[in-house]
Amino acid sequence: MICSVIVTAYNQEATISQTLDSILEQKCNFPFEIIIGDDCSMDGTQTICLDYKKKYPEIIRLLFQEQNVGVAINFVLSVKEAKGKYIAICAADDFWHNKSKLQMQVDFMEKNAAFGLLYTDYNKLNAINGKIIKNFLKTSHLPIYEGAGLVKYFFNGQVPALTLTIIFHKDLFDKYVPSNDYIKYKFPIEDWPTWLILSKYTKIGYLSESTATYRFGHESMSIPTSYTKTIERFNREKTMYKYLCNMFPEEISFDENEYDQYVNSILLSLSYKKGDYKNAHKYGKQMIYNGSKNLKVDSSKYILSFYLLWLSLKIKSGLTNYKSKIGLSIILGLITIF
Repeated sequence: MICSVIVTAYNQEATISQTLDSILEQKCNFPFEIIIGDDCSMDGTQTICLDYKKKYPEIIRLLFQEQNVGVAINFVLSVKEAKGKYIAICAADDFWHNKSKLQMQVDFMEKNAAFGLLYTDYNKLNAINGKIIKNFLKTSHLPIYEGAGLVKYFFNGQVPALTLTIIFHKDLFDKYVPSNDYIKYKFPIEDWPTWLILSKYTKIGYLSESTATYRFGHESMSIPTSYTKTIERFNREKTMYKYLCNMFPEEISFDENEYDQYVNSILLSLSYKKGDYKNAHKYGKQMIYNGSKNLKVDSSKYILSFYLLWLSLKIKSGLTNYKSKIGLSIILGLITIF
């Protein structure tokens, strides 16, 4: 029995060594392979991968895309190469802090054949200020979903099964996940639709021990910092949502207006992150027109209320180094009003 670990990478030269080291340090009584799927990185990521391949030729396999294909296609092409009975994943900006992660999860899967996917608690690392929240699910008192029939919960984003903690059966993926359609329809993300589909056909398990560390706060596929990239991503995601709803019409349905409001809320939050009143006013206005109302929406109506909320959000997040810029922006906003 072998386990395959998929490492998806794109321009992550600063973090991929820690990712690979954390996997190579796993204490297991079974062999495992590491498949690095690099999505045509333009920095030094591939050079680092080649160095690791030289050091660990029996463990590491490289899959370098000749052009950027996107995270979902990179993922499915990597999984197709996997030889393992089980598949585990760790993106090249995350890492496993628990050296028994693979052993613990494989032991569970071997003893509980009805479970085809298993996730765990995890730590959250703020990439900006270095602060760590340990055992995030336990600390946040979030509900834990286990068992069968979790399609609705996955679709509604209620199952916090972050990719870096998951392990699943390769044969279930091969049998039920339409990976070629991920490629055909250019799915923007790989993990959420995969877990949703698998949850239809197998039991989902959970271990309360924290095994992996998730970095957040930096730009990524799931946290873009560009309006254009955000809009492009969610246009493709809409196609993916409709596809999944057609797979399970008795359990989930697609509400286009609700989805568009969700996208506008993402864009509005991005406007606050950037301190961009013009776009905040634009997206807030669209949300008001469609019946949404909350503090960010209401504050986007006027420049003064926008900057006051922006300032409070920056202070709350602890980004005090922005204080002078914020103060200047507020002053300029007041000048504009008068």
